[in-house]
Amino acid sequence: MLKRMVSGIALSLLAGAALADRVEFANGDVITGTVTSMAGGKVVVQTEYAGRITASVDKVARIATDAELNLRTSADEDLVSALDGDATSVKLTSLNRELALAHVTGASRVVDAAAVAATNWAHKVDVAAALTKGNTDTRSFSVFTESLARSSRNEHMLTVALYQDEVSEVTTREMFDIDYGYKRFLANDKWFLGGNVEYFKDKLLGVDPRITAGAGLGYRFWDNSLGSLTVELGGSAVYENLGLGSETNPAVRYALAYRRLLVGEQLEFFHRHQVLKILDSSRGSVLDSSTGLSFLFNDWWSATLRADLRHQTKPPVGSHKSDLVYTVGAGVRF
Repeated sequence: MLKRMVSGIALSLLAGAALADRVEFANGDVITGTVTSMAGGKVVVQTEYAGRITASVDKVARIATDAELNLRTSADEDLVSALDGDATSVKLTSLNRELALAHVTGASRVVDAAAVAATNWAHKVDVAAALTKGNTDTRSFSVFTESLARSSRNEHMLTVALYQDEVSEVTTREMFDIDYGYKRFLANDKWFLGGNVEYFKDKLLGVDPRITAGAGLGYRFWDNSLGSLTVELGGSAVYENLGLGSETNPAVRYALAYRRLLVGEQLEFFHRHQVLKILDSSRGSVLDSSTGLSFLFNDWWSATLRADLRHQTKPPVGSHKSDLVYTVGAGVRF
């Protein structure tokens, strides 16, 4: 079954939908598959035979979906219903009412996490590299990977980031970060218990290494075919070697993860950050964030612009407070 990962995520979570939606156009063309969204005058259908197809809503003559969608109307109503009817009079089959398709300003499909096995991982890999020769020889290389698996109650997320820069054979940046997060959703699918383990190493920043392990409580505000938003708050133990010896301190951890698909699911905006408030007067707080845009060429290939920030309010002696990295690279999703 075809999987698509968007923030490499959405369609792999929708792949369990076995029944087909049907979209007919004014010129007689018919598409069958899964209607994943309608927004910005575009309807997006995921098919098994041609991948993701994006078309103008004003060209649709008839639409029928087998599952309910989250709907937003021009009257600022938020509804949940399947659709069945022609463009001028679409039946909201779950609500026993009708409206014109033009009055549906947004639609998204609820993620069916129960349809995905916890061992069915979806991945994305972004790579950026640069090489210059001349008066100054420079090399720059970065890799970011993200892997996700979900079931009806469990979510596993593994991310790995690697950055390395050299100027005239002198290393100016060498950072490695691996982070694993686990979520156990409670009965209402909104609240969850979470656990997190992270290994971070950057000798030039004076951290060699920082290991964080903790647990907490989180909340998922929304999760559908257009994106998701979650927050998490908990406690952690932080082990650090800052060059002058090692120490372990308790910390409070806050994390946020947001992603949103735009422009007919061809553009993805994402932002993730976490804040560690280390409960030691000499250490202060540590902020890690990643923000960017991915342009999705198809189900597999993408181009990504991202900015990664690492900030310490009280850095090790001789280190700057902030380290900001901009990268432009190519990505693959599978």
